Formats: sequence, structure tokens, C-alpha cells
Amino acid sequence: MSLKLPTRKKRLGRLLVVVAALTAYVAGAAALSTRMGLPERIDGKRCTTLDGWLYCSGQKFLVKAVGWDPTRPGKLPWDGERSAALVDLDFQGIRAAGFNTIRTWEALTPDELAAAEKHDLAVLQGIWVEPTGDFSDSVFRREQLAKVKHVARYSHESPAILAYLVMNEPAPDHLLQIGLDTSKNFLLEIAATIRREDPGALVSFSSWPGLEFFDVPDLDFVAVNLHPFRPRVLIDAIGYDGMVRLWKTLLAGERPLLITEYGISVAPKEAVDNEP
Repeated sequence: MSLKLPTRKKRLGRLLVVVAALTAYVAGAAALSTRMGLPERIDGKRCTTLDGWLYCSGQKFLVKAVGWDPTRPGKLPWDGERSAALVDLDFQGIRAAGFNTIRTWEALTPDELAAAEKHDLAVLQGIWVEPTGDFSDSVFRREQLAKVKHVARYSHESPAILAYLVMNEPAPDHLLQIGLDTSKNFLLEIAATIRREDPGALVSFSSWPGLEFFDVPDLDFVAVNLHPFRPRVLIDAIGYDGMVRLWKTLLAGERPLLITEYGISVAPKEAVDNEP
């Protein structure tokens, strides 16, 4: 079976749609922040949650975030060193574009956290905990918890930290195979490790459609990677706004809900039906 790849023109068109959507989001969020008198930065004080909102410095904080990864064109995430000058330039551009937060998948270094603080950016500090690992294996758990402890130990000194995101998109079948209670207990152990090093820190993991059955109520907020093309059957039935309400109602409840990934596929190697 042949795989029909989207043309360069079509990929560019999709990318422009993403840019337009992000621009509209930032403009709308900025207007909402102004109208509600919400702060644009966290002022170096750790945040709490109340009634479905993040509160920073005693005020509601509207997260206007963009995902950031240090990987440069032609490089793999583990290939090459990070350039401090390029990181600073990235953060400067992100702030100038109207965002107030960056979400990461792997942890920012102390110098990168300092750069985020310099540009008034809050950080959803990602810590890559391998989502395909055996959460019941003591060696795996010990290695992952040591990494989490190391990151939280240096991150707690940064006023840029908004919250921690551990693990990204664990597969439903993997959690079922490992065991839901085992998986939840592992996430709670991670959260406890972070909170010991950074008292009062907010912690969650990045979920995705298909994991609506997996909730960890003792985590501080619900984060979901929610794209407007998956799962198609639900998007067609209830729309993207319906998907957001579904996650808010079923999972988040009184906790804040953060959309930690959004967009359409522009990958040149995979044909994805993004059409309305």
C-alpha cells in the first residue's frame, strides 16, 4: 500500500493555519488577561490552585504557553549542545510574541531557567520520565526518581517555575499491562519526590485522548495533549470545544485544566487527515 504524502504547499498551508490559530489565541488571551486584570508574570512566587484556576502572587494566572525544545533543524534532541545565545534569542522572541509561559518535555538547565526569568517567562518544567518503562521494576523506579530529584533540587531555586510536568503520553495498553494502581503509585511517588525538594510545587503529567479512564486525583492539575484531529470520531461528534469540556468535566473538575499540546500535523513522513 502506498502512502500519499502531503505536498510542500499543503504542509506550508497547515503550518500557516497553526500560526494563525496561535496568533488568535495569544491575542484573545491577552485581551482576556487585560479585561480581568490578570498578571502577565508570576513575580517569583510559587503558585497554588483554587476553583479550577492557577493563582500566582495571590491572583489568577492565565497560562499563555508555547512548547519549546532546544533541538535545531537537522539535529536530534540528544544530538549536539544547547547554545545559550540561541536559547536567549528564542525566549526573547517568545515573550515578544505575547506568550507568558513555556512548556518543555525535558528539563531546562539552571542557566536556561535564568534566561526564562530574564524574559519574564514562567516555565512548565518538563522532566522526561520514560513512559514505556516498567513502573513496577525497582531499578527503573530508582533511576527515574533520582533524575526527578536532581531536577527538582536545582529548579526549586528558580522563581520562573510555574509547575512540573512528568512523563508524556503514556500508552493506555501499557498502563493496563503494568497495572493502573502501580502506575498511579509511581506518579504519586514522583510527585512526593518533587515536593520534598521543592515544597509547595505543583505537579502533574501530560495525558492524551484514550486515557480518560486514568486519573490521579492527588496531582495538582490535569494536563492533556489535545489535538484537533484526534480522535476523529469524537472531534466529528462534539467538536474541539466539546473535547475540552469533556476533559474538564470528567477529569479536571475543580482542578485547573491545561492543554499542553495543540496543533495539526505538518510532518512530511506521515499522511494525517487534518481536513475539517
